[in-house]
This record gives sequence, structure tokens and C-alpha cells, in this order.
Amino acid sequence: MKSINFMGDNGFKKALESVGVTASSSISSEKISGCFKYVTADDMRIITGYCGDSHIEVLELPFELRGKKVIAVAGGAFAHLYDLKCAVISKDIVIIGRKAFYKCCSLVNVTIPESVRFIGEMAFCGCESLRFATIPDGVERILPFTFYNCDSLERADLPESVREIGESAFGFCSSMKEICLNENIVSIGNGAFQNCISLRELEIPAAIAENAFTFCSGLEAISIPFGIEAVGDYAFFGCSALKKVEFAGSVRKIGECAFALCEKLESVYLPDSVSRIGKRAFAQNTVVKTVRISGKIAYVGSEAFRGCKALREVVIPSSVKKLGAKAFVDCSELRSVVIQHGADGIAEDAFESGAALITADAVPALDDETFRIAEAVYNKNFAL
Repeated sequence: MKSINFMGDNGFKKALESVGVTASSSISSEKISGCFKYVTADDMRIITGYCGDSHIEVLELPFELRGKKVIAVAGGAFAHLYDLKCAVISKDIVIIGRKAFYKCCSLVNVTIPESVRFIGEMAFCGCESLRFATIPDGVERILPFTFYNCDSLERADLPESVREIGESAFGFCSSMKEICLNENIVSIGNGAFQNCISLRELEIPAAIAENAFTFCSGLEAISIPFGIEAVGDYAFFGCSALKKVEFAGSVRKIGECAFALCEKLESVYLPDSVSRIGKRAFAQNTVVKTVRISGKIAYVGSEAFRGCKALREVVIPSSVKKLGAKAFVDCSELRSVVIQHGADGIAEDAFESGAALITADAVPALDDETFRIAEAVYNKNFAL
């Protein structure tokens, strides 16, 4: 007899503990019933593998094996069944282990019963024919890489119980058009929706990690609600169809390259809560015409708006304590730069080779000292 440690995966072991299989439980040696391999833990069966026809197309998991209830599918149990098209998971199963259906490339339909409370990492990773996924109520976490590279996945239905979406959980799901992220979600991991190129609109309820939506090239509009304080580095990098971003008044930080290469973004209106704009945060957004930098911004990173070639005017508020090197470099249509009195830490090359022309007419109330033009704009590339 073996202990629960035999199962290897810590997440899987913890899930087993939730149904009464603990470290003190004994696990039998592996046996075979029909085409299923299994072990027994405290009078309950755990399917550990499949030994039937490797070209099987329809697989229905049993409720019982030799008179004992099946409660779990162990890690890798059905991995690499390349011809499998349909899988029905029996209604009493609570746990689906890591890589349980890994690279079942032909899998189109999978029925996950309401009894399931845990789905392991990479459980359906590489199931490139899978079209829909419905996660049962009670599952709290979509673990890293769970549906990674499911190329045909069009929709994933997540219940209210889900609170976390792990790293790359839906990464490279290039056909995904729709996903509803409930308001209970508190964490979206790195690259969670990276390269989901068919997503069009999204309401984001949780903290936005690095690379969360990188290269979602079909995404046209996003809404960032109140409660989110930071947009992670590269979060929306390369979202080339993005036209509209709505920020609530709680965002404090825009990360490095967070919205870089969003080639259709026409305007940037940052709420007064924002105090920091990261390096290259909005770089190479070539059609941006309007940028509103909030009156509480303290830090604008280097190259933050580099290559925003359609940008015509910008006001640097008095709250700014650092305007980084080349912050507005290659903004070839920039005509008006207004730097409010009190702004400080402006790099000498902040506007290098930027504005085609800056005129005194563009600076209101210049002689009452409400505004000033920083020394930076007296660069050799500017005409005044």
C-alpha cells in the first residue's frame, strides 16, 4: 500500500484531502478493470490510466469500478489519445488531475459534471479541436495552462465561484470570441489570455497581470472597472484592433508597454487617480491624436509615447516630477506642448526630434507664469 504522496501533484493531493483522502490514507497498487487502470483510496476509486483501444473516439468514464465509486481522474490518465472526439466524465467525479486530457488533439466535446471541484494544470492543454468549455459551479481556480493552445475554443463559461485565472490559462485560444469574467474574480495571471486574437470586447473585474491580454489582436474595446489599481507590464501589448479603453478612477499605475503597439487607439484619457505611466506604455500607437495626462501624474517613463505620430498636442501638468528620456520622441505631428508651472525633472531629450513646430501661440497665459516651456523643448530639433 502507498500513501497519498504517490499521487505526486500537490494540487491534486490537496483536492483529494477535500473528499477525505488524507496523508494517513492508504492507496492500493494499480489495478485494471476493463480498459481502465485505477487505484483505491479509502474505499474510493481513482482512475490512473487507460489501456484500451488507443484510437478510441468516444470515452465514457464509469461511475463505479468493481463496486466502488470513482471520485477522481489522476494526472495524465487520458493524455495523448489523439483520436478521442468526445469524453463524458461521470457525475460523481470531483477531481480532474493535471494533464488528464493533455493533447487529446481531436477532442471536440467534453462533459464536465457539476460534481467537479478541481481541475488541474494543463488538464485540457493542447486540445486543439475543443470548441466549448463549461466549468461547473464550485471550481474556484482556473489553474495555469488549463486550456492553453486550445485553438478551436470559442467560448468558456465560468461560474460565479471562480476567483482566480492562472498563468496562460487560456493563452493561444485563437478562436475564443466570448468569455464572461464575473465580478468575484480577484486575480488574472500572466498571459492568461495571450494571443486570444478573436476576442472583441471585455470587461475586466480583477487585477491585470503582465502579458494578460498580449496580442489579443481582435480586441476592440475594454472596460477597466473601479477597484483595479494597476495595469501590468505588456498587459495589452500588440492589441492592434483596440480602439477604446475606459478607465475607472482607481487605476494608479500603467505598466511598461501596457498599451504599446495598439495601432488603432485614437485617444488616451487617464483618470486623476493615475500617478505613474511606465516606460513605453503607449509607444508606437500611430493614430493617437489626443492624450489627457491626469493632473496627479508624478512619473512618465522614458519613451512612454514614442512614435505616436498623429499626436498634435500635449499638456504636462504641474504634478510631474519626472518626464523620462525620449518620452515624446518621433511624435512628428506634435504642434503644441504646454508644460504647467511646477512640473520638474523633464529630461533634456524628452521631445527630441518630436514636434514639427512649437509656437508661443500654443502656450496660453505665458506671461503670467501660469505656464512655462521647459528647457527640454529648446532642443535643436524644435523651431520656436
